[in-house]
Amino acid sequence: MCRRLMALPLLPAEHIPSAFRHLHNAMPSNVDDRLHRLVAHVDEMWVSSRLWPASSWSAFQSSIRTNNDVEGWHNRLYQQARRGKLDLYQLATLLFREADFVSVQCVLVSECRLRRDHDTTGFRAVWTNTGRHTAPVN
Repeated sequence: MCRRLMALPLLPAEHIPSAFRHLHNAMPSNVDDRLHRLVAHVDEMWVSSRLWPASSWSAFQSSIRTNNDVEGWHNRLYQQARRGKLDLYQLATLLFREADFVSVQCVLVSECRLRRDHDTTGFRAVWTNTGRHTAPVN
């Protein structure tokens, strides 16, 4: 059940509420109370939320689905800050430059002029060359 709940963001946003209802209705009545509380929490905070509608957290056909990009940004910023050994004024200058850069990136992303795609060329080549339509199992 937990895995299925965690897979909800991979569905198209319009299918998430019905998939959640299906999971909720199929849940056996004799499961641990913690699972019931988890399902109620997911429903309240995510599925039925007006603050965070499913369209805002669905990762369906999204080019970025993990926090790896954020981790990479943080690592780059940490390296530029000389591993935390900057004085306050140098750090403020670095963060100010970064804030300008991030705001430009946000505009470019919102205008669909900046996008990061996953490199799947190797996978596509194997897929095309083998003519298989199921994922290979090693």
